[in-house]
Amino acid sequence: QGGGGVDMPDGAAMKGELGEFFQQVGTVQQGIRGIEQQTEEIKAKHSEALLNTDQEQGEAISTELDHMMNSIVRLSQEVKQGLRLIEEQTKLIDQASKPAEFRIRQNQHQQLTNQFVTSMKAYQEACALYSQKYRDQVKRRIRTRLSSKDGATLTEEQVDRYARQLLDEGKEDAIFQQSRDTYAQIQENP
Repeated sequence: QGGGGVDMPDGAAMKGELGEFFQQVGTVQQGIRGIEQQTEEIKAKHSEALLNTDQEQGEAISTELDHMMNSIVRLSQEVKQGLRLIEEQTKLIDQASKPAEFRIRQNQHQQLTNQFVTSMKAYQEACALYSQKYRDQVKRRIRTRLSSKDGATLTEEQVDRYARQLLDEGKEDAIFQQSRDTYAQIQENP
């Protein structure tokens, strides 16, 4: 089983209340694996987006990333609902008459919660890393495009301020498009 999952009991043990519980556990685990898989695909798309020079392809990658990110949001909501349901059902178990079942449910809930938190942290780290690389790329392009003809370069403070302004206003596409056009021309005319 992927992601440090729980071994599921076989047929006879799957009957009754615990059977339904382990089905819920399986559904939550499947959602967590989906988040992990989507995160890896997003990392690959982020790399592709950073290397892209074609505007149409860039828009297609952006659309794919939006779909993947929406998928992660949907999966995370489903996982949260599943975890809430498991937690609520665990609270209804009489600890005195079913101590073993209570501990099983409680431990499973804790393990799934930890897996979920880990998978969401990995997703957030992937997005933060992409954001930082993207910001660095914008800064490099600003330095390249806005250096003066006499060889003077912008100060780091000027580059940071201009990058923040471009990113906040969403105008980085213009400078990226200029760089893409220049790069495309270089590739066409070696």
